[in-house]
Amino acid sequence: SGGGSGSGREERWGRLAVAASKQCLRSHFLEISPPVQLDALLREAAADDASNGATCGVFAAHQSGLPLMSLENRGAFEEILVTPGAKRTGLLIVGPEGDFSQRELRLMEESGVRMVGLGDLRLRVETAALALLSGMRMMEQGSF
Repeated sequence: SGGGSGSGREERWGRLAVAASKQCLRSHFLEISPPVQLDALLREAAADDASNGATCGVFAAHQSGLPLMSLENRGAFEEILVTPGAKRTGLLIVGPEGDFSQRELRLMEESGVRMVGLGDLRLRVETAALALLSGMRMMEQGSF
């Protein structure tokens, strides 16, 4: 099927997210949003933070970043978790096959996105997404 918010691929992702949420006994379902341009995504994240007082951590998987589990990255993540009274949100960004463009890297740098490295191997998009999410979950639970 073609693209668009009602595409078969996005419907399948939604069904998989619900099934995975149920299987993991999550208290809320994972949210799958339609693909958007990076600049629109970063603007939306900044606007959400400004409008609801949220503390949002934005992390992107990229080889230029410090290792995900480095002390500096763990400190940044812990700062988000311990901000008193703040609503906490997170945005994890994984680049497309072939990596981010120079424009996208510059845009993320200007937006304060924290680049995190996932090791010295080149990972497929779906593998990088799982690695990044797993690492963040480990930090959230304090099991690093």
